[in-house]
Amino acid sequence: MKAKNGAYATIESNASIKPMAERLTMQAKATVREVELPPVSPYVSSALGYQIQSGQLNMDLDLTANQGELSGNTHIVLRQFDLGGQKDSNALLQVGAIPLDLAVNALKNSDNNIVLDLPMKGDIENPNFQWQNFFLLPIRQGLFKASSTYLMQTFVPYANVISLVQFAGEQALRLRVEPLQYALGEEDITAPEQEAFLDQMIKLMKDRKGAELKACGVSVVKDISEDKTYKSLTEDEKAELLELANQRAESLKRYLVDNGIQSSRVFLCSPSIEDDNNAAPHVTFTF
Repeated sequence: MKAKNGAYATIESNASIKPMAERLTMQAKATVREVELPPVSPYVSSALGYQIQSGQLNMDLDLTANQGELSGNTHIVLRQFDLGGQKDSNALLQVGAIPLDLAVNALKNSDNNIVLDLPMKGDIENPNFQWQNFFLLPIRQGLFKASSTYLMQTFVPYANVISLVQFAGEQALRLRVEPLQYALGEEDITAPEQEAFLDQMIKLMKDRKGAELKACGVSVVKDISEDKTYKSLTEDEKAELLELANQRAESLKRYLVDNGIQSSRVFLCSPSIEDDNNAAPHVTFTF
């Protein structure tokens, strides 16, 4: 079968179906060329979470159905593909810690095109089966792989400061900023490992000039006594620990500013006391 959609888009398909099979059994191939994507944006924006601003689709699909079980492969080329405004923060294709539009940019090759070779699987008898998701979920997987690669390549130079975490039950990677550890009772930056950590932090902030940092000082009970617990602290001791935590954050900010980071890019939050007896003193960070 051959068809045209508009002046330029073409669709060619060839399918063989076994009509006597109890469940859908078929072999199908399809070739799609020059399909303009903005006109279909209203139909897929709820799944993507974004409007499609521009782009053209080329696709080669090889699909098999055996007693309702679908499997196949698709080769997709999204030419000059760009997303517009965000539509829904709870969309199907959110990619972990980074927005979908950033993952899309990570996928683009030197010609500003996205090329995906994706496996496809599904069971049409499953009550949750939807043809829309059947085609979109593999794209989600492709975006996950691309965004993971993007994150790894981007943050490898800052491995002491940034780590990538995959939470149980989640497919996407998320960024975690490691805390800066302190010795008990210490408030200043003195240890070589602290300086090595902050050297990477400074490099990260200089490389990404728009990044702003929130730093939160944390004290532990052992900062003032090995024998006490949090519940046994007096109000004066709590005040002393909070002041120590605050001094850690102040010292950290001073170190960053002395090494070329603008003071307006570093924010300090309220100090706190960690009541876990096994915890170490530290400063936590959020970008």
